[in-house]
Order: sequence, then C-alpha cells, then structure tokens
Amino acid sequence: MNNTVFDEKAKKQELFDVLMREFDKSRTEGEDSLQLFFTTTAYFLGSMIPVTVQEQSYMPALAGVIEDITNGMETGIQVVGARGTFVKIVKH
Repeated sequence: MNNTVFDEKAKKQELFDVLMREFDKSRTEGEDSLQLFFTTTAYFLGSMIPVTVQEQSYMPALAGVIEDITNGMETGIQVVGARGTFVKIVKH
C-alpha cells in the first residue's frame, strides 16, 4: 500500500459527504433504491479488501469493516431513540 500522509479527519469527512449525497438520493428514490445503496456499498467494501491488502490481512480488514458497521448501527439506534436490544460481540 501507498504510505502517503493525509489528513485523516478531512478524508473521513470527504468520504462521508460523498456517501451521504448518494444515500440521500437513494432515500428520495424509495426503499428499493435505498436497499440497493446498502448492498452495493457493502459489496464494494468487501470486494476491495482482497485487492488492497495481503492475504493474511483479509480477516482483520473484514473484522474492522464489520466493527465500524456495528458501531455506526449502534450510534444510529441511539440517535433515533429506537427501543430494543442491540447485542454486539467484542473480542479483545
């Protein structure tokens, strides 16, 4: 991988902005479009792991993606005030 130095906070915001624009478009197009956004984004993330990391790093990279998805889900649940139980298994 390229070890170019970059501003992590700015890069996260840039990526978030791009994804949020596409999310908003999908949301206005309806539930089918929104589901396609979710599945396509997940597929893209999964397909990029083998392209960008060494084979021995596949599972740690996937685990990181899954952890970030569950962290986002947990935050989203708290933001909307949803009731229920969210179980997250964490291995240290």
